[in-house]
Amino acid sequence: MRDGTIEYKVKVFISSKCGGRYTLVRKALKSLLSETNIVQVFIFEEQGPSSQHVIDSYITKLDDSDLCVFLIDNKDDVSDAVLKEQKRARELKKRALYIFCDEDKKEPTQLQLEIRDSFREKYDVVHEFSDFIEKVYTGIMRDVVDIYRNYCREQFVDFAINEDTEEINVISNNYIIDKELFQGFTMTRNVAKEIIFNTKKEESSRLNFKLDKSLSIMFSNLLGHNTNIPINYSSLVNELCNRHESYLKSFITYRVRAIEAYFSNELDECANELENAYNESINNDKIPNWLSNDVLIDWRNIIVLQDEINNQYSLEMKPQTLLEENQENVYYPLLDRCTGSLSQKLLKRLMAQKVDSPYTTHFEGVDDILDDVSNSFILSMTYGSLTHLLLIRDRMISILSSLNFLYYDHNMYIFLIKLLLMEQKDKELEKIIRAYNQSTDTINATDIVNMISGINLIPVPHKRFISKLLILKHYGYYFGDDLFTSYVYEVFKEVDIWITDENRILSIASYIFEFLIYNISRIDNNKIIEVCITLIEKNFRIYFDNILKVLSRINYSKISTINQEKVLKLIIDMIMNEEIRKGCNVLSSYLIVLRKNITIDVELLDTTIEECMNSFYLSEYLLEIEHNRGDETYKHINRYVERINQRNKEQGKNGTIIGYADDPYKTIRNIIEFDKLKLDTKHIKSILSSIVRTLREEKQTIGDKIRAIELFIYLKNKYPYEKELDLTFYSIIEDKELVLCGREDMFFEKASLSTLEFSFMMLQLCFNKYDFSDVLSKMAIFSQKSETEIIKSFETLKSFLYNVDFDKLEDSVLSTIIQYSIGLSSHNEKDIRVQATRTIILLCKSKYKELALNQLSKMMDNEIYQIKIEIIYGVYELDFKDNTKKNYIIKKGLVDNHYLIRKAANETKEKISINNDTI
Repeated sequence: MRDGTIEYKVKVFISSKCGGRYTLVRKALKSLLSETNIVQVFIFEEQGPSSQHVIDSYITKLDDSDLCVFLIDNKDDVSDAVLKEQKRARELKKRALYIFCDEDKKEPTQLQLEIRDSFREKYDVVHEFSDFIEKVYTGIMRDVVDIYRNYCREQFVDFAINEDTEEINVISNNYIIDKELFQGFTMTRNVAKEIIFNTKKEESSRLNFKLDKSLSIMFSNLLGHNTNIPINYSSLVNELCNRHESYLKSFITYRVRAIEAYFSNELDECANELENAYNESINNDKIPNWLSNDVLIDWRNIIVLQDEINNQYSLEMKPQTLLEENQENVYYPLLDRCTGSLSQKLLKRLMAQKVDSPYTTHFEGVDDILDDVSNSFILSMTYGSLTHLLLIRDRMISILSSLNFLYYDHNMYIFLIKLLLMEQKDKELEKIIRAYNQSTDTINATDIVNMISGINLIPVPHKRFISKLLILKHYGYYFGDDLFTSYVYEVFKEVDIWITDENRILSIASYIFEFLIYNISRIDNNKIIEVCITLIEKNFRIYFDNILKVLSRINYSKISTINQEKVLKLIIDMIMNEEIRKGCNVLSSYLIVLRKNITIDVELLDTTIEECMNSFYLSEYLLEIEHNRGDETYKHINRYVERINQRNKEQGKNGTIIGYADDPYKTIRNIIEFDKLKLDTKHIKSILSSIVRTLREEKQTIGDKIRAIELFIYLKNKYPYEKELDLTFYSIIEDKELVLCGREDMFFEKASLSTLEFSFMMLQLCFNKYDFSDVLSKMAIFSQKSETEIIKSFETLKSFLYNVDFDKLEDSVLSTIIQYSIGLSSHNEKDIRVQATRTIILLCKSKYKELALNQLSKMMDNEIYQIKIEIIYGVYELDFKDNTKKNYIIKKGLVDNHYLIRKAANETKEKISINNDTI
């Protein structure tokens, strides 16, 4: 074929390591594929010169490609560059082919295992490196042909809505899915609507009444709504089989028995029934291939679940092998179209919300969307698909997540949370709480009972246990007191069983530790510490870091002397064991917490740390546990000043950006603040010298320059009459261009030049050398900046306001700052609101205290619990002649749904003078 015959070709991006035999393979592939004249290939070796950065230039090519091919030799593993390209391809949802070579190393790479588990992409394995060429060539050609054939095949699948019955008719591969299979089912289609809107079920028509009743019970239980009505599976099998041709009856019977076994937690029996169903399908030519594949998926997923329970990972699974050997794509003819229709409807509504005029009013309901999910359930049960049955919750989660963005409805939100808990979706729960954080604050004890009712319907015990741990992790402080006590008691019984079980399921461990950490302010700390003691005594070394993280949060003042002595002895033993000591990443930080909080004699602890961890003892340990040590404290400051100077020399060398875990600028400030030091000019000059070097260093990161400015601001407010500070400031002003340049470190932090300019403006305000129009302009601009930049601006703003003399601050500047803070206190991003709240609390010391207190009081009505606690403890520290508004804020906290808010309000109530009659 002539090269110019096809104008728009399939663009293929080939990714692999470069150099050596990889280059030969890549060039050979380009040559072969280019000869087809339907494929355009990009390889790095033939990129040519570009004005773009080298990484940007080839990533741009990947963005523009239609298909990405990844060549990976197990022996060489996955390079950073290939991983970057693979990540980008996934982000853009590019079609991808993965070819792995096991010639020199049979063990699969982590990427191959990940792909195999996810089933999102195709992969193949070659046994000789030279086979890459043929495998990729045939793979790409087959992919192109398959796409065309699948497209053509779709033309013969008739999908239509009958205007009279609103039912679906599908013909696929000579197998007819009769539309009568889906008529009726009024009760089943009404289940989701009843859960969300509390509507009364309509009675089903006489058509399919018995089956409709059974399916509606199953659907309710699946969605976490307990009907307390047992399901008669024998009757269900008969009803479903009566709807199919005779050759399908045995097949459907096996599948329904598998569903019954799954919901009875008989996983071995479930797997056996699925194997029987598969054998039935391959011995009966009339059963279409897509149904056989669907059974294999069910069977494979049950084996994966069994592997999780048995703490193992099966490299070879019979159903997976059979699926890979099958040439037909995995699909479910009608169900795939139903889910596609559902996605389109959700996308249409979300887009309309974004692009429609603000004057547009929408009158659409959600019945049609909920009906689509109900139809998916009916279709799944019609052919006994366990996987698609369980995926119904995922589909409902997608719907509710979208609808909660469009319409606020509390029942709908609680329904979403319940389903996420039933699916053990910890990360998604965190995201939902963050996205809908103000909705979370409306949760009450009744909602918790509703969620628990759903969790109790989970058939697999360890998944049910994880869901219990998750509801306590995320919503433990919304429980009523009595329910919390009884529920935690039951959970601790399961934790004790898990600890003593030699065959414990390891995947549960992380959920247990997070449950303990998140509820440490509500659970008896003696019970928590006893669990930790048991784990250490049983030598669960793999969990020592997790255990120490829990122990770091313990309130030792409430721990019995016996338990404190046990912990101290175990920790000393850990310190003396070099292997354990080196294996614990958080041991050092925990020792400082323990030393500060434990209430029994610690002489032996100090001696042991000094002997076994001398370097740590002389540096961080003594710094943290001893204060007002005179010259020793100044030595610590000098050490951190020297650390800053050293980093100024190392940063940016040979183009390398270094990120650090600690913050010496903040440490210096903390030493001064906690030890209440009065620095002399000599020490101030030493600190200023390191600050100036940081600000004048072109290769220094923007983040470090901002931190240096914040320390400078702190020193100015702390020592307003120190002349050395003024002299240094004026010298820096002369080098403003050097100060306002730096390296962006996008990996460790997201600080921009704009944020640096904002920080420098606050420094100018400190020294009363500013242009008000510039202040006004920057504040206005920053309110529209990215979330990260706004957060950074508040961090600098807090440093400025912390010790500032409000009487000396011009009213124009002060009013601009309070407008900026109040305006952003209603931002969608939680962390911005937290930072704005802290700033408003500081502004309560200014002439605008009434305005600030009014805003804080309003925020106590509808904010998240973290912000309410910030407000309660923040206003407690403030001293006013008239405490009426302050007391009112405390009063709001006393009646809140959240346990920690009530606890904070009660603590402050006891400490301040409040008339009990007003509470």
